[in-house]
Amino acid sequence: LPRLADIDFQTGKLAASYEAQLARIIQQHVVMVPTLDKIITWCDGFALTAERKTLCAKYALIPAQRFYQMGGIIALGDDSGYQTRTDMPLPEMRRLLAIGMTPSQILQAGTRTAAQGCGHGDELGTLEPGKLADIIVVAGNPLADIEALGRVTIVIINGQVAVPAR
Repeated sequence: LPRLADIDFQTGKLAASYEAQLARIIQQHVVMVPTLDKIITWCDGFALTAERKTLCAKYALIPAQRFYQMGGIIALGDDSGYQTRTDMPLPEMRRLLAIGMTPSQILQAGTRTAAQGCGHGDELGTLEPGKLADIIVVAGNPLADIEALGRVTIVIINGQVAVPAR
């Protein structure tokens, strides 16, 4: 994250030196996993005023948004840490929507780009012959409504239905 002095919170612009850093890491094909929801949730819990909460959220969103606008590669991750996930990281997906990513780009960020970022793009991340893949079926079209990913009806793991439709 940038120094506070690197962000003009009124205009949402970053200092030229920080923009140059972003450009350099984009040129080096560094994958950003911004974990926006974790940062903003932390802000909501510790900032003492509504104004400070808003400022803290902008502090997280503005650099990620600019990185994305400049053509940076973003992978989906929410810093779950040691916790086992049983649901989709919808709060993080909503934050990525807020920086301008489309539902299609967010799905790719959570599949192809995440696999590539972890060094497993040859094995995972896309539905192709020879790759490992688990599949979910959801109620709705996540390309039109990212919230559909919260309505999983079927989970297929290793070719077997693990969670049938209810």
